[in-house]
Amino acid sequence: AIRLEGDAMRASDFVVAVTPAQRDAMRDRYPDQFETKFLFIPNGFDADLYRDFRPSREGRGNLVITYYGTVYATQPYDISRFLQELDSLPENLRARVEMRFIGRIALDAQNQLEGRRFKLVKMGFFPRAEGVRLLQETDYLLLASNDPTAHAGKLFDYLATGLPTLALSPSDGEVARLLAETGGGIAVNGNDAPAIRNLLLDAFNRLDGKPHCFPTANHEAIAFYSRQNLVARLVRLTGIGDGGGSE
Repeated sequence: AIRLEGDAMRASDFVVAVTPAQRDAMRDRYPDQFETKFLFIPNGFDADLYRDFRPSREGRGNLVITYYGTVYATQPYDISRFLQELDSLPENLRARVEMRFIGRIALDAQNQLEGRRFKLVKMGFFPRAEGVRLLQETDYLLLASNDPTAHAGKLFDYLATGLPTLALSPSDGEVARLLAETGGGIAVNGNDAPAIRNLLLDAFNRLDGKPHCFPTANHEAIAFYSRQNLVARLVRLTGIGDGGGSE
């Protein structure tokens, strides 16, 4: 595998990574190659899907947290500690929680969703546009990505909604960096029970109009991650379709 990777890297005009950390790691492995061939082009979102996105709390007083996409029980996507902290909330808060899952639940994750002490709704799989529409009825979006060098593709769909993300991810990792840059939410270590609990309490404070630490979404920064803008970045960096690279 090492030999094949090296052959591919040296045969390529450009090598694209989806996070700066992964780009730098590949560049460091091949110091005999020009640094400029290693590019960072992140994942993104389809802006048209969110053009008419209008979140609403009309007619409800509960706190809705939605996990969008496939649920896995293995690292770096494990959410079991988060579910345990929801279970341990005081009754008056726990009674207000509704946790929704939109998408597939892997077989190894089925058991960890059973027997919870808060309302948990398995909504099943939906076509993409319908799934996005359902996100309008949520207050927070849950993300698990405990690898500090990676981010989940769904993060960019989360950012496009303008809703705050509760990210189970290292505070010094790529997800935390993106959330700080865009004002898209807060990242805490997915294995740090006190940090998760404080995040949940702060989520209630925000809905109840009390002081909280959630940032305001920076829509200009988020717009950078639309796929239209990312294609333009790819053209600018590589010169594909443009007659020659500029960087």
